[in-house]
Amino acid sequence: MVNDTKNLVDVILTLAGGVGALIAFVHTLQTWKESQRWQRADKLDKLIEAFEKDSLLRLACLVLDWTYRKTEVDGKEFSFANDDVLLALRLYGDDPGQTQEFSPIQAKIRDAYDALLTFFSRLDAALEAGLVDRAPSRRYFIYWLDVLLTMKHHHDQGRVLGEQTPAQAVTSYIRQYGNPSAIEHLASTLGFKVPAPLLTPPTR
Repeated sequence: MVNDTKNLVDVILTLAGGVGALIAFVHTLQTWKESQRWQRADKLDKLIEAFEKDSLLRLACLVLDWTYRKTEVDGKEFSFANDDVLLALRLYGDDPGQTQEFSPIQAKIRDAYDALLTFFSRLDAALEAGLVDRAPSRRYFIYWLDVLLTMKHHHDQGRVLGEQTPAQAVTSYIRQYGNPSAIEHLASTLGFKVPAPLLTPPTR
């Protein structure tokens, strides 16, 4: 009887120890998950900060959002119109009936487009690696991805792009100078349907 009691106490103590270890493990896991969440939030905050501070990325946002604007870039006065935003999308070797020379304004806008495409590729890599969370990334960046891929604020009333629509011109630009697989993957991750598949070349 004494042995039975002792065995029962041993079992109870073992179970209690196991429950205690399980509770400690769950607490450690929750603490680790919370720490990881804060780290991802911090990384996203730094990405947003870089996005907002970079002069070329700020210019990219302006040209995608406005058809005419006077601003400053690197301390110098800079103004653009709708046609500049569209003509900057031309590819070398394409001639929509305009001169192939890019004006200084259009060249700077091209630099801004390239900076934005590079940033979106970095964002895609960060999301793919789990360094930032999808939902807050989507809330902040989906608008800029939308206005880039659709060019919804820029209508080509003067036909400066020839037969191409602004959205088609962006698609061609990304295929030529960007990372179309990264941009298309980012769009899919953020739940945005691209107007035209970026990885499918146009038929001639």
